[in-house]
Amino acid sequence: MALNRPVEVVSCYEAGYDGFWLHRLLEAHGVCNYVIDPASVQVDRRARRVKTDKVDVGRLLRSLLAYLRGEPKVWSVVRAPSIAEEDDRRLHRERDRLINERVQHVNRIKGLCAVHGIYDYEPLRPNRLARLEQLRAADSQELPPRVKAEIVRELQRLELVLNMIKTIEAERDAIVSAGKSSMQPMRRRSRISSGSRASDRRSEPHWSAKSSTGSSTIANSLGAMSG
Repeated sequence: MALNRPVEVVSCYEAGYDGFWLHRLLEAHGVCNYVIDPASVQVDRRARRVKTDKVDVGRLLRSLLAYLRGEPKVWSVVRAPSIAEEDDRRLHRERDRLINERVQHVNRIKGLCAVHGIYDYEPLRPNRLARLEQLRAADSQELPPRVKAEIVRELQRLELVLNMIKTIEAERDAIVSAGKSSMQPMRRRSRISSGSRASDRRSEPHWSAKSSTGSSTIANSLGAMSG
């Protein structure tokens, strides 16, 4: 059926693995799209929790119609960040993942050492490779060759992760320093502006009560003379 007037297309989808690229694409083509927090969509807790694409689409469609009728509490709309805002989060998220990976490597190395009664080896110290050559098991014997080789490989992975963390933190610190440098001229302008306002207040004339009284007396005298 052909329509002789423009129509508005509205869509929605739950935020998840795909991120916000689909939202930006739909918005660029004139579609009014909503990205929804999945945990905020209302469900009937007494009904059986059947989860299929058909059920999910029907539930989202009913919620969308209710939202468009003016019921904002049916769900929570997620604010879609811009590409630049989303990219700014990458450093922080990657650093968090690398920190977790560092913990995993350290725990793995300490676990391999504990199997042979070694509890004082610290993989994060700078001399970790040299210290490994000096390790002795609880029976004063050298570590078995395969265990030692596995620890060396874990140390190599740990070294790679540590270098990545150092690179990311250097980039982060550079961004922070650049931000502070750009704020300094603004602060100087603010101090100059505040100083000029204070100077203007000091230069304003202050009329004393005596002069006001005198002016009032002169005005009264002129009024009497004119009368």
